[in-house]
Amino acid sequence: MAGRRRTAEVVVVLEKSDEEEVGAESEVSDYDDEEYRFRSSEEDDGSSEAHTLKVEPHSRPSSPTQEAALLSWMTAEDPDITPHVSRFQPARSPGPQLNSNSTHTPLDLFKLFFDVETVQTLCKNTNKQAAKMIKQGKKYGWTDLQVEEFYRFVGLLLYMSIVKLDRIADYWRQNHLFSLPFPVGIMTRDRYRTISWNLHLSDPDEDVCNNRKKGTAEHDRLFQLKPLLNTIRTACKSFYHPHRDLTVDQRMVASKAKIPVTQYWRAKPTKWGFKLFVLADVRNGYTVDFSIYTGKSDVSSQHGLAYDVVMSLMKPEYLGSGFHIYMAQTPSRKNQNEVSVCSTIHPAHSGKTVQRRVKQQDGSWAKVSVPCPTPVREYNEHMGGTDLSDQFIQYYSAQHKTMRWYRCLFYHFVDVATTNSYVIHKELCMAWQTKPLSRRAFMEALIAELCGKPLQKASPRGPKGHLPVAIADIPCGGPQQESHAGSQELCVLPEPRQTESHAVEMQGM
Repeated sequence: MAGRRRTAEVVVVLEKSDEEEVGAESEVSDYDDEEYRFRSSEEDDGSSEAHTLKVEPHSRPSSPTQEAALLSWMTAEDPDITPHVSRFQPARSPGPQLNSNSTHTPLDLFKLFFDVETVQTLCKNTNKQAAKMIKQGKKYGWTDLQVEEFYRFVGLLLYMSIVKLDRIADYWRQNHLFSLPFPVGIMTRDRYRTISWNLHLSDPDEDVCNNRKKGTAEHDRLFQLKPLLNTIRTACKSFYHPHRDLTVDQRMVASKAKIPVTQYWRAKPTKWGFKLFVLADVRNGYTVDFSIYTGKSDVSSQHGLAYDVVMSLMKPEYLGSGFHIYMAQTPSRKNQNEVSVCSTIHPAHSGKTVQRRVKQQDGSWAKVSVPCPTPVREYNEHMGGTDLSDQFIQYYSAQHKTMRWYRCLFYHFVDVATTNSYVIHKELCMAWQTKPLSRRAFMEALIAELCGKPLQKASPRGPKGHLPVAIADIPCGGPQQESHAGSQELCVLPEPRQTESHAVEMQGM
């Protein structure tokens, strides 16, 4: 591993990899082309061991020798100086920004991201799109979509994420061994399909105006997402304040739509789709903010894509507050490649070791203690924030096949809303010192509230342990036997009498 270099207060992993992305430029910044230099200065307290980073734009060293000295890597002979770490001073208390004295149901938390006003806008645009399709000759019945019906539609999407079938039509299959009664009681199959076909996030009339700007700088590739995209991003940042440790990583939303926004990423399990840059809380996987990569036009500054992504996701109030950001330059890590680590919050070595299995000369394997650089150990410990968020989303994802690319991202926005709602639920229960619901139980309760159905049905059977009570004194019609219980009597059935015909047959035998 190379030496430690003085950079901004982040942990960055830079890796040499042959993996390249199709449809996107390289994200590795070239430090030699940046028009600024690094200068270290002593702190106000006079300590010579604490160093801060000061950036002076548009200034270059006077000579190549001076430039090499300023931007050179530290060697093993250089003293290992622990960088100065700012104290964590958040503008708000970390965690949910809600009234902790109130009770918040799963539906209340979900409506933080899909509020009624936003849903009204989506319903209006969907109704416009349906009217446009009918005018073009589509043959299906349509009634205007209302807010309550939209929530029931989302409830069915989440229901399908728990109860998975091969086809959408199977959820409405009747007179079959595997018929499901729940979807039929929410809406008809044809109504669900027509809503899915016409679901539209933006105003169809404004889409026409935006499409006329294709090929110009004024064209917005994400225009059809903006009404919901902006609302979700604002809600993620407003109702939750992250803890100290944050991660910035990439996320792929699977799609094979043939548009310039989709990317091919050979190193990812999901190779085709939309690439998102995600800022997540390491502690619980909460998606603090995200942005959708649309191509080379995203690079708007001289610092490179990596710089622009991080600075666009970090709110201005986060800067200078002592947040620790962990990020990786490329997603694939291979042992045979050289890995360089940059950190401004860790020393290079702190004496920690890790156990590794090493093959001995005689062919046997033995565990050996290997010195582990502090930035590497901290990176491995904290870099899982976005992975944890992706894991939560994959458990119960609303994604399914669609003919329109923006609907694919709509389903992902639903996943982000349900995942963040559950994280807030767990944080609130932690504050109340109560046991939170499991992820599945939370989803089931949310589906029941969205669809307006009770989560549990009343049992038609009577209570257990019920004993019959006598309502009249009816003689048993036979001799009675006294019981040892005193006043209680035991009825004994009389022996069956043989009829004459039966007696004759018995004698004949």
